[in-house]
Amino acid sequence: MYTDEILSQAKEALKNMVLVTPWHPDAFANNPFPLKAEQMWKRKVNWRSAMAYDATKIIIEGLKRNTNRKELGKELHKNIPICGATGEISFQSGERRQQQAFIIKVVEDNDTGYDFILDSTAENNSGKSCNNQ
Repeated sequence: MYTDEILSQAKEALKNMVLVTPWHPDAFANNPFPLKAEQMWKRKVNWRSAMAYDATKIIIEGLKRNTNRKELGKELHKNIPICGATGEISFQSGERRQQQAFIIKVVEDNDTGYDFILDSTAENNSGKSCNNQ
């Protein structure tokens, strides 16, 4: 549901709809990922792009530590804190630690018609950014 295609097709039917997502560009203060990605691709990126970016950063870091691809899984089970689009990424027992969810809302936008915005009324609706952006 959190796609530009859905917004362009459903329009008014989605107004004020609320969704939960693992990432929104406004959730992480001072994170350069949304701006750099938009400059590169000439459009806003979504949560899937952010998750793919984070996964790629983790794999690259794991391969830097051990170039044997068969050992990559073992490296990923170690706690390798990495700064990504979703803030600090770390793992515990092979599972991502501190996964966050954000509440977003569909609102009318003068420029594009409709847009997904971070719901300002939601409690704890800001992500934890990394210190080493």
